[in-house]
Amino acid sequence: VKDNSELSQIRFAIDGHLVLPPEFRLRTTDLLDMLSHVFQKGKGGSHGVFSRVQPQQTSIRTVVDGVPMVFRWASMQSADGHVTVMRMNPENATTTQVDFVKDLHFFQQQADVIDRCTMQMGGGVVLVGTVGSGKTTTAHAVMQRLPSWMNKMSIEDPVELMAHGTHHFSVARQLDGSNREEDPFIVAKRQLKRMNPHFVMVGEVRDFESAGLFRDVAGAGLRAMTTLHAPSATAATDRLADSELQIPRSVLATPGFVNLYVYQALLAKTCDCGHHGEEAKNILGAAKLQQIERLFQFDIEGIRVRREAGCDKCRRANLPDLNGIRGRVMAAEMFEPDELDLMYIRDARAIELQAHQREKRVTGFDVPDSTGKSVFEVAMYHVFAGTVDPRQAERILSLDAYEAKLKRLTGARQ
Repeated sequence: VKDNSELSQIRFAIDGHLVLPPEFRLRTTDLLDMLSHVFQKGKGGSHGVFSRVQPQQTSIRTVVDGVPMVFRWASMQSADGHVTVMRMNPENATTTQVDFVKDLHFFQQQADVIDRCTMQMGGGVVLVGTVGSGKTTTAHAVMQRLPSWMNKMSIEDPVELMAHGTHHFSVARQLDGSNREEDPFIVAKRQLKRMNPHFVMVGEVRDFESAGLFRDVAGAGLRAMTTLHAPSATAATDRLADSELQIPRSVLATPGFVNLYVYQALLAKTCDCGHHGEEAKNILGAAKLQQIERLFQFDIEGIRVRREAGCDKCRRANLPDLNGIRGRVMAAEMFEPDELDLMYIRDARAIELQAHQREKRVTGFDVPDSTGKSVFEVAMYHVFAGTVDPRQAERILSLDAYEAKLKRLTGARQ
């Protein structure tokens, strides 16, 4: 909402792209009235009435095309107006078991690792990524996949997705920090172990208190899972140990405390109408194709490039920016700490930790196996398979930046 403009725009995040449909460009006064009306329908919100100035949150339940949905409202004042973001999720618990490979696009090797690490007794799994990278969806899929004999519990602020057979507990924190001296998870810490849990999900580690709950659960020998914002799987250890989250490195380096770190990113899938063969080569240019061959040493004949004109399958009215795109695909890197990794974590040797990870790679970049590969290198497998336009993969890291990074790493080893 723009304070000094007669019109303001509602934007939509679709397939990872923020789009501005012209029919949702509205009068600012009308949009503010609309926001005030919608906020009043919320339950369990931070305030009784809508405010353009104060940060606010609430949950709004409604039915869309016959499906009960919940919208998570978050809003703040900006320098030139007001910003409200609403995230949409199904409200009801689903009984459908998600397939890690077919539905979430993990490699089969990755699905096997997730199953192994979530089923073994004791220790945590940390799902890492940026905002909107699908961490909550993956966490929900894990909860659905766990066997029915498990007593599954989830503690979130707030509860986002309902998993069948899981006890969900919601924790509310004040946005203004008025309850900063209180630990909102203290009740959970005191009661959880008395409730015989087999698996506990801590919705997101984002402060000292939530990190403390994850540490309490994983350190007690229970199966645990959480989500975290960090730039990579290996960098998650530095994030957990920083001055904000404060999990001691001696704890992070304890064998079995965290069994697996998964960093994931979502990439736009190229529609079947995409350019291939000589058309794709002409669009990308010889220099880029030679760079891909030099860096990744795979056959470039299968590469497909987004068709900007789109087709009947991918065109959407008034959304030309989405032409040539149909859905998204997951790219994920995985980090299972071994004994040497744990020593590097304990000693805060991030450079050596990253180098050791690269040494674990045993397959080419045209093989669906993420062992020892970064998320960008996994994304390039999808480029090889013709699923992702190379330019979409470069949203994670440009080819030039990747090549420069390799040269620095090679120089450091020499």
